[in-house]
This record gives sequence, structure tokens and C-alpha cells, in this order.
Amino acid sequence: FITVVKWYLSGFYKMPKGPKKPYNPILGERFRCFWDHPKTKSRTFFVAEQVSHHPPVTAFHVANRKDGYTISCALLSRSKYTGNSVSAILDGKARLYLNKRNETYILSMPYANCRGILLGSLCLELGGKVEIECIETRCRCELDFKLASMWAGPDSYNVLSGRILRDNKVTHTLDGHW
Repeated sequence: FITVVKWYLSGFYKMPKGPKKPYNPILGERFRCFWDHPKTKSRTFFVAEQVSHHPPVTAFHVANRKDGYTISCALLSRSKYTGNSVSAILDGKARLYLNKRNETYILSMPYANCRGILLGSLCLELGGKVEIECIETRCRCELDFKLASMWAGPDSYNVLSGRILRDNKVTHTLDGHW
């Protein structure tokens, strides 16, 4: 379970230098690609499709049979404007299935917050509460991506806290910067 949490957090290591316009596919448009893994001599396939325009829903599926995992997800995108900031909120959960272990992990997503639109420096952060859960192992991780205050110093950005529970008992705590 800890390895899955580390894998999940590793996807957030690189933030863009500034906000960019997102790719805006038309309804029914599919994006397909694959990449090879020389170490395991396997191939991962990725398919994404815009399945609804109003509301905007994107679905994707990732699979690697040899390495034994699949990920599927449908995300509803919505935005929230609060004067000096705008947030991109992703409602939905991803489902990671590990074939060899016969385990399913349910993962939610943080929201992206861009602030400094009118005042201050332009900054992109992640925020919100996230859960990772595995029913088979009875483990759950609660993560809290914390937004820095308006006048925060550099140590206040990208702060994360959380805890890992098994059978509702805390086994590990997480604290620091992602």
C-alpha cells in the first residue's frame, strides 16, 4: 500500500512554470498512444476520450498486461473563480487494478489552484483532501494538499500532510512537501 501511495505522489513532482490553456478536445475525439519499457520489455497503452461536453467529462484507460496493471477513470471538470484565483476541480475517482496481487485501489484527485491573477505573483498549487483506498487490504490513505496563504514564504508552498490507516488504525503519518 505504501508503494502505491509513493507512486501516486510521484506524479505531482513537476509543476508547470505557469498556467497554460488545457487541451480542449471535441466530443468523441480519442487520444491514443503507447510507450515501451525496456527494463521489463513491456508496452503501456493509453486511451483518452472526451465523453461529455456539458458537463465536461473525460475518460481514460491505461493498461500494461505484462507488468499487470490497469487504470481507468472518468473525471468531471469544473472551475471555481474567487477573485484573485481560479481552481480547476476534478470530480471523479481513478481505479487502479494490480492483476498479480488481485487488488483494486480507488484514488481521488486534488484540485489545481492558480492564484495571483490580479494581485501578487502568479502561482499554481494543488489543494484539497484526497483518499486512496484498497478494499482487499483494508488500507486507506488520507492526504491533505494545503494551499499557502496569500503572503506565505517559500516554505509554505506544496505542503502535504496525511496518514495511512489499516482497519481504521493509524500506521503511518506523512508530513512535508510533495
